[in-house]
Amino acid sequence: MDTLRQNSKLLEFYNDTARKTFAFCRKYKCQREYRRVSRTLHSHFDQIMHQEINTKIPYPIKLEEEEQLTLVLEMRKDQLELSLALEEWTDAHKISGNVYQLMNKARIKKTEQ
Repeated sequence: MDTLRQNSKLLEFYNDTARKTFAFCRKYKCQREYRRVSRTLHSHFDQIMHQEINTKIPYPIKLEEEEQLTLVLEMRKDQLELSLALEEWTDAHKISGNVYQLMNKARIKKTEQ
């Protein structure tokens, strides 16, 4: 997932990989593995939110683009559902904060237009 994390061309593949991991964790109730994946996803989210505009990443994820923002939000929604199912309350709170940041970014973008 580290290889895919900031490439907008591979965002759907990244999300599919995360969802397959979520399905595994849900099926086998793997809380430890879920926490590890969740930490990785939170780290990737922080990197996306704080990436500089002039980076050397060939296809950076631009949350200003509605399609990419939607993909990131959908994946966060799936992660939130799983964290609630596994009763990972602290992680659910972190994810809701991430969703709030994304929704604010979308709202600000719409008011600028």
